[in-house]
Amino acid sequence: MQLVHHRGIGKSLLIGLLGAIAGYVTLALTSTLVQEVWLGGVSYVDSPRRVLVLAGVFTPWCAFAGGLVGALVAGRSRWLAAAILCGLITVETTYLYTTQRVDGPLWFEAGAAAALVLAVCAATWLRGRYVA
Repeated sequence: MQLVHHRGIGKSLLIGLLGAIAGYVTLALTSTLVQEVWLGGVSYVDSPRRVLVLAGVFTPWCAFAGGLVGALVAGRSRWLAAAILCGLITVETTYLYTTQRVDGPLWFEAGAAAALVLAVCAATWLRGRYVA
């Protein structure tokens, strides 16, 4: 019986990881589409205020889409997928800021990352609430 229980945990971890990867790919592709293609590149220093506002509105929707895809793929392991995805967002933001690959101040980049994390969590919660 213990062996079956451990296989269930392993399967849940694998499904959660796959959900996080699917969510991250969705987030990366949609945010690239919004920020680079639609808005022509987003820079805290160089972009007009209108572009920053549009990026601030639509990029969290990209994270929402990523969280929703991750939750749909992960099924019962949706919160594990969301936690991994939020961790990836945090690690990526930290990396980009510390290596100066982004030009915004810390409050701006941290706020953007927090908005993405909240959007992922909202999508995961809504999936559990309404798509059962």
